[in-house]
Amino acid sequence: MVSTWNFAEICNTVPVSSVDFRPPRTAKISNACRPCPLRCALVPRKPKSTILLGKVRIRPGIVTQRNEGRAFALSADGGSSSAEKELSVAPLHKEIVIFTTSSCKYCKQAKRALVSSGMEYFEVDVSNNLLLLEKLRIITGRFTVPQVFAGGTCVGGADDLEALIAAGGLEQCLADAPSTLPAELVKAMSENPGASADAPPKAASVGGNSQAYLDLCALADRMHSDSAGLEVADRRGVRRGLPWAMERRCFSGKSATTWLMNNAPGVVASDRQAAAELGRALQEARLIAHVTSSAAFCDDEEVYFRLQADDPAAALNMKRVWRGPVRPANEVAESLRRRIEGLYDSFLGSNGRAVDYEALAASDEFKEFVIATGELQRVDLFDMSRDDLVAFFVNVYNMLVIHGTCARGSPKNTAERLKFFGGISYHIGGHDYSADDVEHGVLRSNATTPANPIALAGYPQYASATFSQQDPRRFHVVTPMDPRIHCALVCGAKSCPPIRVYSANTLELGLKAAAEAFCEETEIDADQKTVKLSKIFFWYAKDFGPTTSEVLKWIVQYLSPEKASALNEMIALESEGDDETNEISVVYLDYDWSVNSK
Repeated sequence: MVSTWNFAEICNTVPVSSVDFRPPRTAKISNACRPCPLRCALVPRKPKSTILLGKVRIRPGIVTQRNEGRAFALSADGGSSSAEKELSVAPLHKEIVIFTTSSCKYCKQAKRALVSSGMEYFEVDVSNNLLLLEKLRIITGRFTVPQVFAGGTCVGGADDLEALIAAGGLEQCLADAPSTLPAELVKAMSENPGASADAPPKAASVGGNSQAYLDLCALADRMHSDSAGLEVADRRGVRRGLPWAMERRCFSGKSATTWLMNNAPGVVASDRQAAAELGRALQEARLIAHVTSSAAFCDDEEVYFRLQADDPAAALNMKRVWRGPVRPANEVAESLRRRIEGLYDSFLGSNGRAVDYEALAASDEFKEFVIATGELQRVDLFDMSRDDLVAFFVNVYNMLVIHGTCARGSPKNTAERLKFFGGISYHIGGHDYSADDVEHGVLRSNATTPANPIALAGYPQYASATFSQQDPRRFHVVTPMDPRIHCALVCGAKSCPPIRVYSANTLELGLKAAAEAFCEETEIDADQKTVKLSKIFFWYAKDFGPTTSEVLKWIVQYLSPEKASALNEMIALESEGDDETNEISVVYLDYDWSVNSK
C-alpha cells in the first residue's frame, strides 16, 4: 500500500529552501452557500515554486492554522522549471482534494471550512486550464466549482462540504471512499497540462530608447510629483479669443524654466538658457506640450504648457508616448493579460466582483501596468484573428474601466456614466477607442449605443452606427457578434458579471463559462410562471433574440440542469396555445450601478 502524501514526504522530495510556506489570505466570506458556476474565475495563480505530479503541479505553501501546514495546492497548468521534479509515486491516496479557480468566493468558502475543521487537503487550481475543467465537469456531472473529493468520491461544492462537516461525516466519508481519484480524472490531469506557469512575459521595455530619453522621463516624473514637483494650476484666458475657456493643470514656460534651473541635474542654478533648452527637449520627447499644441517651449510668463501626464484629452495610455520596440498584437495582448491577472489576484475581493481601487491605484504594479499599456499605441490589429480580437477587446474593455476608475473616479449618476464610458479611452494602433467604442463599435458589430437619443426615443433602427463608413476603426469590427460578450464585459458596477481574463486559445470555453456564471443568477418561479432576469437582457434584448421567447431559449442553454428543465417546461406550455395562465411573466431586476469597490 502506498502511503499518503504528507508534510514529511513533500519536504523529502523538494528542498526546504525551495518551498514557499505562506498563510492563506483572509477574506470576507459571503453568507451565500451556493457554489458559483464552473470556471467562475479565470485568473491563474503564479506560484513561486512548484513540483510536478504527473503533469499537474503541486504548489506547497498554503499553511492552515490548525493542521501545521498539511494543506498543499496543485496547479493544473504544466510547464517546467529548475524548481520542479517529476514524481513517480501514485497521486492523492485517501486525501481531500478540492478543484478551484482563483478569485472564486465559494472556493475560498470551502477552503475556509476545511481550515476551520482542521482537515488536510490538496488544492487543484484549474483557473488556467479550461480543458481540464471541461473534463472535470463531464466526469462529475457538476456545473460548479469548487468540486471537493474525499478520496475518490466527489462530495459536492462549498455548501455540501459545510453540511458534511457540520454533520461530522467528512472523516467517515474519507474512510469509506475509494482510495484514489477516479482513474479517468487522473488521466485527464496528465493529458491536459494547460498553459505554462512560468513567469509572465514582460512588456517590451523602453530599453530600446536612449539613456537620454529615460533621463527625461525620470525628470518629467519629478515635475509631476506632488511633493517637490512643478506647481500647476487651472487657468482661464490662456487661449486667444476664448477668455472663458479653462485650461487644466498648466504652467507657464517661465515657471517651468525656473523649476528646471533649480531641480534638473546638470543645470547650473543661474543658467536659464540651459534650463529652457531642457524644456524644449522635454517637449520634443512629448513629455510636455503647449496647451493648444501651437508653440515651442520658451521662457515666457504668457505662454502655457502642460505635462503629458496631465492632459485631460489624452487617452489613458498616452500619458507617455511609447518609444520602445513594438511586438505583435497577440504578444502585447498576452503580456497585458498576464499583468491584469496579477492585479486581479492582488486587489480583487473574495466575491470576484469588488475591486480595491484605492489600493490598486497606489500600487507599484498598477504604475507598471499603466506604462505597459503604452505599447497598445502602436500595435497592428490587422494581424489578429476574430477570436484574437474578441479576447483582446474584452480584456481591453475591462482593463480600461478599472484604469479609468483609478484615474478619474467612478461615475455617480446617469449623466456622469454617459460621460465616463464615452470619455475614457486607450490609443490602440493609431486610433482612440473609448469604452463605448470597444463595446458597441467593435464587439457588438458596430451597433448603436442604447444611450443614443434616437434609440432612447424608440427608433433604434434609425440611429447611427458607432463607426461611420469613413472611420478606419470599422475594419476591426467583430462579426458575427457573440451575445456572450455581455456576460464578459464588466462596467464597474456591482450588478456586472465577475471579472475574468480571456485568452484566444480558450475563448469558446471562457465565454461559455462567463455565460453560465451570468445566467445562473436567473430566478425562475415555475408556480408563478415568472422569470427574473438581469437588466442586461432588457437593454440588449435584440442581441440575444428577436423576441422575449427567443431570449429565454438562448438563456436556457447556459442554465444548470434543474433551472433549464423548469424553464424549458414553462416555454413549452406557453407555446402550446392561447391559455393566458401559461404565459411567462418576465421581470427585469434593478441594476445596481454603485461601484464594485471593496
